[in-house]
Amino acid sequence: MTSRVSSSQIQGFVSHPRFAGYLAAAESGEHAVELYRWNTLLSGAFYELLQHTEVVMRNAMDREMRFYAAAQGIEGSWLNAQSLLTPRMIERVQKARGYRLYAKKSVGHDDMISEMGYGDLRKWTGSVDGGEVPGVRTYYDV
Repeated sequence: MTSRVSSSQIQGFVSHPRFAGYLAAAESGEHAVELYRWNTLLSGAFYELLQHTEVVMRNAMDREMRFYAAAQGIEGSWLNAQSLLTPRMIERVQKARGYRLYAKKSVGHDDMISEMGYGDLRKWTGSVDGGEVPGVRTYYDV
């Protein structure tokens, strides 16, 4: 792997405390740049895995909430069943719906689920009955 920037150039963009660990571990400034680039590539690989995990987890949570909502006799999207949602989740759903409407995007159930982020999963798991949902697996079980 060859460097596109020199050690002195990268130090102009990266703080000394951030780059110091690379300099300490490297044989030279150029080697430190290579370590920094390698770390960037590794971080990108983890981000890809995180992105796939987030999609799988979000869809698994949605599937379980659909089953639970149906068992409770709720028709249509469980995202519209305020009895199943915490106040924070209701707010998040309203914000996502508002964003999609403003952007002139569709607001169907699957569209709304795609708008929910990984951090919203915690809001889903404790949303029914003030805690665990009987018969519904949590994201730890999926």
